[in-house]
Amino acid sequence: MPGRHDRPQGITALWDATAVAVVGASDRPGSIGGTVLDHLARAGYRGNVYPVHPSAATVRGIPAHRKVTDLPETVDVAVLVIPADAVADSLLDCAAAGVSTVVVTSSGFADAGPAGARAEAALARTAAEHGMRILGPNCIGAADIHTGLITGFSPMFHGYDHSRPGGLAVVSHSGGIGFGIASLAAERGLRPGWIVTTGNECDITAGEVMAALAERPDCTGVVAYLESVPDEDRLAALAATGVPAAVLLTGHSRAGAAAAVTRRGRTGDEDPAVFHRHGVTVAADVPALLDHAAGFAMPPMTGNRVAVVTTSGGAGILAADAIHRSRLRLAELSDTTRDRLRRTLPGFASVDNPLDVTASVIGRPELLVESLRALVDDDGCDAVLVSLCVLAAGQADAAADVIIAVAGSGKPVAVSRTGADSLSPRLRPRLADAGIGVYATPDAAVAVLDAARTDRWGTTWT
Repeated sequence: MPGRHDRPQGITALWDATAVAVVGASDRPGSIGGTVLDHLARAGYRGNVYPVHPSAATVRGIPAHRKVTDLPETVDVAVLVIPADAVADSLLDCAAAGVSTVVVTSSGFADAGPAGARAEAALARTAAEHGMRILGPNCIGAADIHTGLITGFSPMFHGYDHSRPGGLAVVSHSGGIGFGIASLAAERGLRPGWIVTTGNECDITAGEVMAALAERPDCTGVVAYLESVPDEDRLAALAATGVPAAVLLTGHSRAGAAAAVTRRGRTGDEDPAVFHRHGVTVAADVPALLDHAAGFAMPPMTGNRVAVVTTSGGAGILAADAIHRSRLRLAELSDTTRDRLRRTLPGFASVDNPLDVTASVIGRPELLVESLRALVDDDGCDAVLVSLCVLAAGQADAAADVIIAVAGSGKPVAVSRTGADSLSPRLRPRLADAGIGVYATPDAAVAVLDAARTDRWGTTWT
């Protein structure tokens, strides 16, 4: 058995734990304690799992123990799925057993009023006195999809495909919204790798988790749902990693702010400018948050000039209007590029920007190939927006082949696809795997390019 000094310590135990206790484990169908055990089993977690139950000999077929101090080894994480009034004693038991990190799922603390807030403060003192860390209380837990370490009870993992975890980290004050965002990210092919929900934050904070996950070499981006602004030093640590990040900061309405005060003790105005100072993009809503995540792999823009290529004149107009409303501008195509396009496209095609390659591309995908190459080769174009509409599966596969081939040019390439995913379900995940963002409308694609140019790459163009 590894010595205590060999085991993951503190916050990293949430994704590196080699042994886990579930306090409040239960055989009852649908119980939270049983669900945590089920998730660990289904996800293929290879570490040791210990149910803790006051009287049962086994839970879910696994030998159970009465207390954490009765376990045959020191566990890294204990998940407490017990009533709030039992948490304090269980926390002391975890401290006596040398547990590094405790996930407290129980509600009924600061979320329940002044008495609960005092009880929560006492938990924080106990943890600090014994060198433990607490995630929660009032949280749904955490998940490392790479290792199957699911220390939470979200329904997201019922039938979830654990075979393709990725580099996206999802952090959230709200458990339900956090796992909801993660499930939507997976649906878009963005492949979350870690999910951490922090609840009331009596100890571990969302800002700390964001910075810590960004330090992992396999983390490619961080998205977060926040009800208050993290400490600025945490945002500075996040920025120092160079990993792209986007947040959704809520509580702007009077009712929303009042709810945030109740849940989190938030006070005063929350200024989103602090995020921009540290290169973090602020999203307006959940779809926009995922849009920004889809663009995390884009290379930097060296200017603000965008070339648009489209299979629909209407989509080109939408793109041009979106660029006009942004801090970007339409690129002026060079004479060399125009001549190259005239030799490639049908005589009725106009070689302007936006460039409409027309519906001819459906039968002749090479038109899109040559057009895209001409645009990325133009020194006056800093990014390319490919604006597609309704394409059937075979047409979409051909378009994806072309876009993936051209996207290695070193310039950002974004794709707007205004059409149902059901018509070509492979397009979005194929492009996502290649690090190419796919957006529902040209406006959404332009918004991501515009925000990334300002926040992540810290540049201002005139």
